[in-house]
Amino acid sequence: MAQATRTRLEEALGGLRSVAIPSEQVISENFAIYAEDNAVRAGVTSHLVEAIRDFERRRAAMVSGATEIPGVPELSDLLATVRGEHNFLEAEAHELEHKATHPARLDEKRARLAVLRDRNTFAANLPSMLQRHADLSALQCIRRCLQLVNTRAISTHITALRKEMVTAEFNKRIQSEIEVLDLKHIPFQLQETSSGGQNLFSIGLQGVKHVKNNQVLSEGEQRALALACFLAEIGDDREKYGMIIDDPVSSLDHIRMRRVAKRLVAEAAKGRQVVIFTHSIVFFNEIVSEASRFGEQTPLVKTVIRKTDSAGFGVIEEDKEPWVADLSARIGALRDRAKSYASLTEFDTESYRRLVKDFYSDLRETWERAVEELVLNKTIVRFVPDVMTTRLKAVGVDDDDYRTIYHAMKHVSERSGHDMSSGRDIPQPKPSEMADDLNVLDDFRIAYRAKQKRLTEAREKLEEPVKAILE
Repeated sequence: MAQATRTRLEEALGGLRSVAIPSEQVISENFAIYAEDNAVRAGVTSHLVEAIRDFERRRAAMVSGATEIPGVPELSDLLATVRGEHNFLEAEAHELEHKATHPARLDEKRARLAVLRDRNTFAANLPSMLQRHADLSALQCIRRCLQLVNTRAISTHITALRKEMVTAEFNKRIQSEIEVLDLKHIPFQLQETSSGGQNLFSIGLQGVKHVKNNQVLSEGEQRALALACFLAEIGDDREKYGMIIDDPVSSLDHIRMRRVAKRLVAEAAKGRQVVIFTHSIVFFNEIVSEASRFGEQTPLVKTVIRKTDSAGFGVIEEDKEPWVADLSARIGALRDRAKSYASLTEFDTESYRRLVKDFYSDLRETWERAVEELVLNKTIVRFVPDVMTTRLKAVGVDDDDYRTIYHAMKHVSERSGHDMSSGRDIPQPKPSEMADDLNVLDDFRIAYRAKQKRLTEAREKLEEPVKAILE
């Protein structure tokens, strides 16, 4: 009996558990649009949610076997309201279906729907439209302002002032620079225009029709003209600002190169700092020679930028000269190279042969430089235009000097860039032999310097008049 009762209870509870009661969320979502219609319908929706909540609590208590079970909620009023709403909505749907069948009413509804959609789109794009309207209004104001401040009158007035106060003096300076840089044989004329209230100047060729400078002038003449215009433009610089010139003599001949050197040094003599970058050793020596002529007016700093194996490119050395013009630096560099070869043990390889060839080629050039710089005491220098006869006082080549130079040059030439016959295929020198050959040059340099000092002291006496002896 008890078992049968328990079985019926479990069946009843199973049926109770299986009852599908929609959740509060489902009711809220399904009735959301309905509740938004008016306050009454919002209240109906709220009551439905509350009733669902009460039913769920009652079922949970019954299923769990609780001693206290909530009572059945009073739903008569709610049911009456829901039935009324149901009937009202059915009637409204029927009426709408009836109206939808009428073409005119349907068109009216469609037009109304289109207007509502346009309003919605307009509301979404309103900020952008207002910004665009503001931009167009500002643009219109700017265009009006531009019309009111047209620069034509300003340009006309500036042109008159320029011709009276600027052009004549500027043209005079340009013609002066053109003459200094040896361009006077070319017919140039100053051309001037105004644009936007600004003064624009250019130098062009005189002719029947306009011809571009690069169609007539050589590259060197174009560079000289550009430098002339630059120097003329800064000619009225009363503050004497510094100037930086990068390789100003590219494509210039030697005569005009000297003129450029004179002109730049003259600018430095006015108190202006002039920084010059150049790859030309000839121009380098022209600058040095011209600066020495001015003396204390143009103090000079010689700086060499070079590349080393350890530091790479960009090594800056002050008061130095390039390899091609510095005997002491050459000897020092060759000595460092000879020391780096001391650890080599393979002497019968192609790489070692090239290493030896490069070393002796540079050693031969260094001997040649020694004759120019040391033996002849720079009386005549390849990259310097002047012949400095006063340096002859330290020149004195005797038989021993000649013998040393002759045999040393013959020896290094055999191992430098000359093609040797197979019959004279002498073995490659060891690093120690290379260092010994370099020492011959260094010893000669030291000994000849000592002799030069003695020669100079003796020959300076020859410059003095013979002292008379009074009896």
